[in-house]
Amino acid sequence: MKDKLTNKKEFLLSAIGFYEVLPKTARKILQELVKLDPGEPFLITPSQLSIICKTSKYSIYHGLNILEKHEFITRHNRYILELNRSKLNTVSKSLAPLINSSNHKEELSLST
Repeated sequence: MKDKLTNKKEFLLSAIGFYEVLPKTARKILQELVKLDPGEPFLITPSQLSIICKTSKYSIYHGLNILEKHEFITRHNRYILELNRSKLNTVSKSLAPLINSSNHKEELSLST
């Protein structure tokens, strides 16, 4: 079961990487939040995210505002965030064909 969950998370991380509606920094922040997600609202400071994402606190604040505007996260207060799983699932499903074709190309290039 854990392998299935890991595969879903890896697929979601790939989908976020392909989701060009968001700027690169916002995608990176979202990917890191997905990796950290305990499944419920969680506490994380911009300073912590800045270290994890290796970017400035200004970029973190800007990225979080973009993620909130696009409804990927909900802020319960200044530092408590919750991921919108419904929105993440929608993105993942909509980009599945692109990711699958990209993975297929990688498999072909590895086998030749």
